[in-house]
Amino acid sequence: MANGQTNYSKITFGANVPQIVTLKYTGAQTVQSQITGEDQFLYTCEEGRIYADAALHHAITQSFAGINDAIRITKRERKIGAKRHVDYVVEKLGEAPDPFPAEYDSHGQQIAGMTGDQYARAQRDQAAAAAWANAANVAPRAASTGSQAEPPQPPAPPQPRPPAHPEAAAPAAAPHPNVLAQALCLAIDAIAIADAHAKAKGLAIVWQSEDARALANTMLIGQRNGGAR
Repeated sequence: MANGQTNYSKITFGANVPQIVTLKYTGAQTVQSQITGEDQFLYTCEEGRIYADAALHHAITQSFAGINDAIRITKRERKIGAKRHVDYVVEKLGEAPDPFPAEYDSHGQQIAGMTGDQYARAQRDQAAAAAWANAANVAPRAASTGSQAEPPQPPAPPQPRPPAHPEAAAPAAAPHPNVLAQALCLAIDAIAIADAHAKAKGLAIVWQSEDARALANTMLIGQRNGGAR
């Protein structure tokens, strides 16, 4: 109002009709309704006075509007069944709209969405977590689950390379006049060669005495049949 005078007219909001007001002060004064006796929150604006209920007061607070800030207030009414639900959307003009606007019931309780402060806090938390993960060279999954990542381990020392032909490293079976004994010796040598080859490939095979006996029998049968095929 001109000449610095205060407009004492009461500002009311129609359903689903945006209305722009300019706050003269930061914050609200708590007053008591002369009709219901409930607490109300008095905002003094250039256009008049707002007697806000808890839901509207909460929405204005979440907009972080202060002295001389212009805000757009939209009163939204919805019918769910036989009940009428009212909430408010408050936008501080001159700022980007909240990408996740919150919704509040008539008691000021949040029922959907995310407030601008909550969204900004979530963005900061995500950025801090990513920076910590990069600095510590830790996978982001370990940071999100809260599990303690183990410190980096030094590289394993180089392992000696196995011989190109493991069988060359195994001792040859000594000739034995007993055919069965000779077959058993050859079977044991064969198992030793196979075991060295398996270890070179990173395999751990448990050999049993039954394996040597079976292999020796196979060699004897092959000799009787004229040699292995």
